[in-house]
Amino acid sequence: MNGTDLVQIPEAADAFGISQGTLKRRLEQGAVPEAVEEHGTWTVPSSALKAISEREGWPLDLTGKRLTASALPQQLDRYISETMAAHAAVVLAKTQAAAAQAAADDLSRELRVAQQDLDAEMAERERSVHELSETKQEVVRLEKDLAVSNARVREVRDQVEYERAERIRMTDQVIRLERERDVLWASVGWWGRHRMQRQQRPNLSP
Repeated sequence: MNGTDLVQIPEAADAFGISQGTLKRRLEQGAVPEAVEEHGTWTVPSSALKAISEREGWPLDLTGKRLTASALPQQLDRYISETMAAHAAVVLAKTQAAAAQAAADDLSRELRVAQQDLDAEMAERERSVHELSETKQEVVRLEKDLAVSNARVREVRDQVEYERAERIRMTDQVIRLERERDVLWASVGWWGRHRMQRQQRPNLSP
């Protein structure tokens, strides 16, 4: 290479010991301002190779290597290895994406099931609240009926107590009257009792 040579991408990549893809990405990123692009084809002045090597940290080998027929198998092997690695990465990414999608689908199903369970629980809770409200209303009604029943029981109890007291009073009065009768009966003597009995007999005369 002389100072005015324009080095093609394959030769430059070979000189730097890197892949053509890596070098082309750096060129497209503008990291190698010395490079020249014409009609979509990149070239690098041979005089700039050393500066690029030092700046990018790529080891430079200027032993005059070219992409000769003998070098093609090595380059091809490298390309194949890089392609296979890229393909493996793509396959891995697809596998991971499929696994992530499957996990997302599982999570979505679990969420749907959880939502259905939650809806069922909410419906059951609303039903329980409704039943509880009806039960409270029934309790209030029963409490009112119980209060009325208690009032009636008190009335009946009071009436029974009154009748019992009245019966006791009348019994005492009867006992007192019987005692008075016995005393009076004893005081009239035999003749008086005889006359009273005759007066109490029905008149049987025609």
